[in-house]
Amino acid sequence: MNATSKAAAFSARPPLTHHEILALVEPFVRAGAVPDMAASDRTARRIVLRAREVVAEGLGEPGLRLVESWEIEVPEPGEVRVLRRLAWPDGPCAELEGECREGELDALREAMQAVTAQRQFVRVEQGEGTTEPGPAAAALHAVGALVQRVRRTPSDRRASPRLGDSAQPEPARSLAPELVLRRAEALVGGLALRLSLSGVGGYPAEVELLRGEGAAGSPRLPEDLLAVLGRAWEPLTELNRGWVARVAIRGEEPRRSREARAVFARTLAHLATTLAEPPERFHARHRAARWGVVLRGTTPWLVGVAVVGVALWARQSGGSSVLALLANVAPPLLMGLVFIRREMPRLALPSWPRPPGAQDWQPELARPVPHARAATGAAPPTAPPTAPHTSPPTPLQEAA
Repeated sequence: MNATSKAAAFSARPPLTHHEILALVEPFVRAGAVPDMAASDRTARRIVLRAREVVAEGLGEPGLRLVESWEIEVPEPGEVRVLRRLAWPDGPCAELEGECREGELDALREAMQAVTAQRQFVRVEQGEGTTEPGPAAAALHAVGALVQRVRRTPSDRRASPRLGDSAQPEPARSLAPELVLRRAEALVGGLALRLSLSGVGGYPAEVELLRGEGAAGSPRLPEDLLAVLGRAWEPLTELNRGWVARVAIRGEEPRRSREARAVFARTLAHLATTLAEPPERFHARHRAARWGVVLRGTTPWLVGVAVVGVALWARQSGGSSVLALLANVAPPLLMGLVFIRREMPRLALPSWPRPPGAQDWQPELARPVPHARAATGAAPPTAPPTAPHTSPPTPLQEAA
């Protein structure tokens, strides 16, 4: 369904009634949230809750406060979609999405609330992207945010009555907080790093490095910048907006999402360290790995040349008929193997691993900056100001 048909479908449905709004926000109000009817859209069947500060644990900074916000949407009768956002102070925003039947909304809220901030952010400390000896530093180097959804197990998918029905719903059990990764994002070295994971198993993840808008100068990145991390990473391909590469992600959910998160964390740590140092350090540190990338890239070409050479030799020497047959059949078979793959392989000779130029990127753009609270003693970022009130207003009071 495209955007136009979705908009038409929403316009054909009646707006949320006050009774439906009360039933939707009731589990969240009991947890301390306050509906924001000014930001909500009854016609679009979407309810917004006021943003508030929450203390995040397990992110390496005691007392770190994040801004939490919720949205509740009813796209189809009997179905509810919930979106929770956690915004890092002056940093990325993590998203967690879940879907359920209307009678399971409280269980879904509890499951999403139980997902800690540690599972929604990737924090890279200074020195994580290198194996060089030295004391472990505690300075924050980079932060990545994850866009995930709560995956429901088959036992959680059971029928529940719609709002207003006389039948009583079954006691809802808490949904298993198993997370499926959709996207991961971070800012590092003046570039936007984005990892996108396909919902279909067997396909690689796509890694993008996008140039920032209004950047003073465009960096020149070597094509093996990420490929030195291992065989799973392909060389970079430069596009108008930046660079793109693919990373092999194996397995099915939930293993697939766990592996994708580990890949993103390792990629972020590598970029944070590499782009914070002079470009020539990249070649010195990864000299052997860069030659390994060249060897991996030339292997298919060497195999093809060898097969063609054997075929020509067998044809001219008049040797074994079986060998000649295999040599003649091998080239089209190899070509067929290339085209039956889900993803087209990269058929290009790798570049010679020369040291990057001294001005290929600017290390000062990626150097860690101390947190504002630790450096200046400034107050932590706060949620959007709200009007003072003695008790949380009901949606009917705010609508009036």
